[in-house]
Amino acid sequence: MHPTPARAILMLCALFQVTACNLIDARPAHDAAISRMIPGPPAEADVDGFDCWLTLEFQRYPSEGDGTDVVVRFDSIALAEPVEFDWAYIASHDKLTGREGFGSGLFEAEITHPGRRPPLGRPTQVRFPLPARASIENAPETLYLEAELYWGGERQDNVRQTLEHLYGDTPRS
Repeated sequence: MHPTPARAILMLCALFQVTACNLIDARPAHDAAISRMIPGPPAEADVDGFDCWLTLEFQRYPSEGDGTDVVVRFDSIALAEPVEFDWAYIASHDKLTGREGFGSGLFEAEITHPGRRPPLGRPTQVRFPLPARASIENAPETLYLEAELYWGGERQDNVRQTLEHLYGDTPRS
Protein backbone atom coordinates (compact mmCIF):
# COMPACT_ATOMS: atom_id res chain seq x y z
CA MET A 1 0.00 0.00 0.00
CA HIS A 2 1.46 3.32 -1.10
CA PRO A 3 0.87 6.56 0.81
CA THR A 4 -1.15 9.24 -0.89
CA PRO A 5 0.75 12.31 -2.12
CA ALA A 6 -0.67 14.39 0.75
CA ARG A 7 0.38 11.79 3.31
CA ALA A 8 3.87 11.59 1.78
CA ILE A 9 4.24 15.36 2.02
CA LEU A 10 3.14 15.31 5.68
CA MET A 11 5.65 12.55 6.45
CA LEU A 12 8.46 14.54 4.78
CA CYS A 13 7.50 17.68 6.72
CA ALA A 14 7.48 15.74 9.99
CA LEU A 15 10.88 14.24 9.17
CA PHE A 16 12.27 17.68 8.31
CA GLN A 17 10.93 19.16 11.58
CA VAL A 18 12.58 16.44 13.66
CA THR A 19 15.86 16.81 11.78
CA ALA A 20 15.77 20.61 12.01
CA CYS A 21 15.09 20.51 15.74
CA ASN A 22 18.00 18.15 16.27
CA LEU A 23 20.30 20.44 14.30
CA ILE A 24 19.30 23.41 16.42
CA ASP A 25 19.65 21.45 19.65
CA ALA A 26 23.11 20.23 18.57
CA ARG A 27 24.41 23.79 18.15
CA PRO A 28 27.17 24.35 20.74
CA ALA A 29 26.28 26.72 23.57
CA HIS A 30 28.72 28.70 25.65
CA ASP A 31 30.20 27.11 28.73
CA ALA A 32 29.72 30.21 30.91
CA ALA A 33 27.67 33.40 30.96
CA ILE A 34 27.28 36.75 32.69
CA SER A 35 23.74 36.68 34.04
CA ARG A 36 23.71 40.03 35.86
CA MET A 37 25.63 43.32 35.81
CA ILE A 38 25.18 46.16 38.31
CA PRO A 39 27.55 49.16 38.12
CA GLY A 40 27.39 51.46 41.12
CA PRO A 41 29.29 53.79 43.41
CA PRO A 42 32.45 52.48 45.09
CA ALA A 43 32.11 50.54 48.35
CA GLU A 44 34.65 52.83 50.04
CA ALA A 45 33.87 56.56 49.94
CA ASP A 46 37.51 57.65 49.50
CA VAL A 47 38.09 55.52 46.37
CA ASP A 48 38.07 57.06 42.91
CA GLY A 49 36.11 55.10 40.36
CA PHE A 50 33.11 52.85 40.70
CA ASP A 51 32.25 49.24 41.42
CA CYS A 52 30.58 46.72 39.17
CA TRP A 53 28.91 43.58 40.49
CA LEU A 54 28.77 40.69 38.05
CA THR A 55 27.07 37.36 38.44
CA LEU A 56 28.94 34.68 36.49
CA GLU A 57 27.47 31.26 35.81
CA PHE A 58 29.65 28.34 34.77
CA GLN A 59 27.67 25.51 33.16
CA ARG A 60 30.28 23.02 31.91
CA TYR A 61 34.05 22.91 31.75
CA PRO A 62 35.72 23.86 28.47
CA SER A 63 36.62 20.84 26.36
CA GLU A 64 40.14 22.21 25.89
CA GLY A 65 42.41 24.50 27.86
CA ASP A 66 42.90 25.28 31.51
CA GLY A 67 39.67 25.32 33.55
CA THR A 68 41.08 28.11 35.73
CA ASP A 69 41.81 30.32 32.71
CA VAL A 70 38.94 32.72 33.47
CA VAL A 71 39.21 36.42 32.61
CA VAL A 72 36.69 39.24 32.95
CA ARG A 73 37.53 42.29 30.87
CA PHE A 74 35.89 45.71 31.32
CA ASP A 75 35.96 48.49 28.77
CA SER A 76 34.33 51.91 28.61
CA ILE A 77 35.10 55.50 27.71
CA ALA A 78 34.59 56.08 31.45
CA LEU A 79 37.70 53.98 32.19
CA ALA A 80 41.19 55.32 31.60
CA GLU A 81 41.99 51.98 29.93
CA PRO A 82 40.47 48.49 29.70
CA VAL A 83 40.73 46.53 32.96
CA GLU A 84 41.09 42.75 33.34
CA PHE A 85 40.58 40.45 36.31
CA ASP A 86 41.76 36.84 36.39
CA TRP A 87 40.43 33.74 38.14
CA ALA A 88 42.66 34.31 41.19
CA TYR A 89 40.89 37.63 41.83
CA ILE A 90 37.42 36.31 41.00
CA ALA A 91 37.75 33.21 43.19
CA SER A 92 39.07 35.15 46.17
CA HIS A 93 36.26 37.75 45.94
CA ASP A 94 33.28 35.48 45.19
CA LYS A 95 30.21 36.03 47.36
CA LEU A 96 27.09 34.03 48.12
CA THR A 97 23.74 35.51 49.06
CA GLY A 98 22.08 34.38 52.25
CA ARG A 99 18.40 33.63 51.74
CA GLU A 100 17.37 34.01 55.38
CA GLY A 101 17.21 37.03 57.65
CA PHE A 102 17.47 40.74 56.93
CA GLY A 103 19.85 42.60 54.63
CA SER A 104 21.76 41.35 51.64
CA GLY A 105 23.37 38.54 53.60
CA LEU A 106 26.46 38.41 51.43
CA PHE A 107 29.22 36.17 52.71
CA GLU A 108 32.41 34.62 51.36
CA ALA A 109 31.92 31.64 49.09
CA GLU A 110 34.31 29.04 50.47
CA ILE A 111 33.61 26.61 47.62
CA THR A 112 35.45 28.87 45.17
CA HIS A 113 39.24 28.64 45.27
CA PRO A 114 41.90 30.18 42.97
CA GLY A 115 43.67 26.83 42.51
CA ARG A 116 40.51 24.94 41.43
CA ARG A 117 38.21 25.24 38.45
CA PRO A 118 35.01 27.25 38.96
CA PRO A 119 32.16 25.29 40.54
CA LEU A 120 29.45 24.44 38.03
CA GLY A 121 25.77 25.23 38.28
CA ARG A 122 25.89 27.96 40.92
CA PRO A 123 26.11 31.74 40.56
CA THR A 124 29.45 33.39 41.26
CA GLN A 125 28.91 36.98 42.44
CA VAL A 126 31.90 39.31 42.41
CA ARG A 127 32.44 43.03 43.04
CA PHE A 128 34.99 44.51 40.67
CA PRO A 129 36.52 47.90 41.62
CA LEU A 130 37.04 49.93 38.45
CA PRO A 131 39.26 53.02 38.24
CA ALA A 132 37.33 55.67 36.35
CA ARG A 133 38.01 59.02 34.81
CA ALA A 134 36.97 61.94 37.02
CA SER A 135 35.46 63.66 34.00
CA ILE A 136 34.84 62.79 30.38
CA GLU A 137 35.22 65.52 27.79
CA ASN A 138 33.05 65.28 24.68
CA ALA A 139 31.27 62.29 26.16
CA PRO A 140 28.66 60.54 24.05
CA GLU A 141 25.02 60.98 25.01
CA THR A 142 24.94 57.49 26.53
CA LEU A 143 27.86 56.06 28.51
CA TYR A 144 28.23 52.30 28.58
CA LEU A 145 30.31 49.84 30.55
CA GLU A 146 30.98 46.56 28.77
CA ALA A 147 32.07 43.35 30.45
CA GLU A 148 33.40 40.32 28.56
CA LEU A 149 33.88 36.85 30.01
CA TYR A 150 36.61 34.55 28.66
CA TRP A 151 37.11 30.95 29.73
CA GLY A 152 39.71 28.55 28.41
CA GLY A 153 40.91 31.26 26.05
CA GLU A 154 37.51 31.65 24.36
CA ARG A 155 35.00 34.46 24.65
CA GLN A 156 31.91 33.16 26.41
CA ASP A 157 29.65 36.17 26.89
CA ASN A 158 29.48 39.94 27.04
CA VAL A 159 27.03 42.43 28.52
CA ARG A 160 26.84 46.19 28.67
CA GLN A 161 25.09 48.59 30.99
CA THR A 162 24.60 52.35 31.02
CA LEU A 163 26.53 54.54 33.46
CA GLU A 164 24.45 57.73 33.47
CA HIS A 165 23.57 57.22 37.14
CA LEU A 166 27.28 57.46 38.02
CA TYR A 167 28.15 60.51 35.92
CA GLY A 168 26.38 63.83 35.84
CA ASP A 169 26.94 67.36 34.61
CA THR A 170 28.77 68.32 37.80
CA PRO A 171 32.30 67.12 38.58
CA ARG A 172 32.68 64.35 41.15
CA SER A 173 34.54 65.19 44.32
